[in-house]
Amino acid sequence: MSAAIALLKHLRSALGPSLSAFEVIFPNVYDGVLSLTGVQPPVASGSGMYALVEMQGQDEAGDNERFSQALMACYESGIVTDVAVSGSLREYHAIWKLREAASEFIFSMDHVSGFDVSLPLSSMQAFLDAASAEIAAADPNAEIYIFGHLGDGNLHFLVRTHHHERIADIALSAVIRADGAISAEHGIGLEKKKWLPLGRSAAEMNAMRRLKAAFDPNNILNPGRVFDMPSPVVPERA
Repeated sequence: MSAAIALLKHLRSALGPSLSAFEVIFPNVYDGVLSLTGVQPPVASGSGMYALVEMQGQDEAGDNERFSQALMACYESGIVTDVAVSGSLREYHAIWKLREAASEFIFSMDHVSGFDVSLPLSSMQAFLDAASAEIAAADPNAEIYIFGHLGDGNLHFLVRTHHHERIADIALSAVIRADGAISAEHGIGLEKKKWLPLGRSAAEMNAMRRLKAAFDPNNILNPGRVFDMPSPVVPERA
């Protein structure tokens, strides 16, 4: 993770806003995707982390040169050990297909609990260390799989376990201790509302309920999502 964050910081500095994607794939997910799809890997397995990086710009020749130079600098400094750059639209789609197959690989297994979380880069490693150790203590047979959008601090933290509630308590509590949020791109909905108070104070929860009541006084818009509303007081008949 430290190397992935160093790579991200270097590319942000070198490429600026033209850096359009930065995805990380942990080794066991990368190996699982290769096994599932049977495709020829763009870079060999056996590394500690994999990053899929995309740049979008307006000057094709100049952007290609900037991109190559930025990656070469990271290679020469030892941040990365291998690089594959798409040379055609077909290769571009083939590389992205590997990332998109990560979800397919996860869904091919049973008993997987998924946590879509966001964290500051500065505390991401602390979260991973704490959550992994606590999960191993609670369920020695648990298997952790991680991939996600490191560029915006979003990780898909997935655990194969038979103890969903206990593992959810551990993982999401570790997120809050690391100054993160228990939901990044998929919302709270029904599944996470039990854990929303971990990261929201009673005053914040009450404020959200007041806003909900103001915009939806009859509680007919997605009732029960995010949090429960108090039951309406039915006036007594005379």
